[in-house]
Amino acid sequence: MIKPNYFAAEKAARNFLYNFNISSLPVPLEIYFKAFPDLRIASYSWYANKHDIDIDEVITHTDSDSGCCWYIPEMKKYMILYNDTISNPGHIRWTIAHELGHYALKHNEKTNRSIIARSSLTKSEYDAFEKEANCFARTLLAPPYVLHGLKKFDARDISEWCNISMAAAINILKFFNKGLELGRNFNPLDDIAQLFSRYIYEKNNERQCTNCNHYFISPTGKFCPVCCNKRLLKRRGVNWMIYDGYILNEDHLPITCPQCENEQITGNFCKICGVGLLNKCTNVEYDNYGESIIWECGAIAEGNARYCIQCGHPTTYLKQGLLKPWNEVKQEIRLSIDLPF
Repeated sequence: MIKPNYFAAEKAARNFLYNFNISSLPVPLEIYFKAFPDLRIASYSWYANKHDIDIDEVITHTDSDSGCCWYIPEMKKYMILYNDTISNPGHIRWTIAHELGHYALKHNEKTNRSIIARSSLTKSEYDAFEKEANCFARTLLAPPYVLHGLKKFDARDISEWCNISMAAAINILKFFNKGLELGRNFNPLDDIAQLFSRYIYEKNNERQCTNCNHYFISPTGKFCPVCCNKRLLKRRGVNWMIYDGYILNEDHLPITCPQCENEQITGNFCKICGVGLLNKCTNVEYDNYGESIIWECGAIAEGNARYCIQCGHPTTYLKQGLLKPWNEVKQEIRLSIDLPF
């Protein structure tokens, strides 16, 4: 009896992520379409047109409704075919990842079979190879180290983040939770966890305003930086928006002056028009004489922030008129496109 080698399958999928520098979800499978000289990935429709047959005949040729990994021994080349007529995009993505698993693990060569199919293998071989290919697909599309870093989630989240079907997401969640029950450890310094660290940080610190629908990233923000609303969703919802602003450099200064477009930025004030270039909170307390500052928030703000996310006070960009009030901007957008809100 052949036992599935889950370690080899997971390692192969990790290599597909690491070697191609994949750092966010959903994994862009199209990057693999032309990545290997001995592999071609094509659709059932392409194959049907090339051979002047219909999709049902392709299904008969491949012995699969979804897809196959075809090996041509004399040429030492592979072809993955996937059924692009299936209406569920998540199902198609799973099929491609699954067949990539057969390719990566060289199942065809191990058995000297052109196609990995139930009819051409022993039950033991077929079951083992299918489990390995599924393990590869799970690890490639929903890396467990990434899921662990994302903390609270359910099957619907996995389906949305990874762009896979709900059926696949439910199975992935089951396997992930089973691993935790069996004591699987997830080292935050793992190569894949580090590769996705920025993505994990952003997903864990998503915020969306319930008033203006602005979407932003902040681990500590209490107020919306666009409209000052304090009611924030802790993840991105529907109809989210990113309001206009200015691109800032690593010193939190604009590339050009927002007022006169001077390109020679040398300090916190424009040397041409004198406008303040650092967008920060204006919440300041003075002494009884109004001369000396005794306290100030001083929080640095993003290039589109009208308000401080820590205390809710206006920013220098809003005070100076460099940014329009959010409701004016939203009205302009509403007039230009048909917004549902």
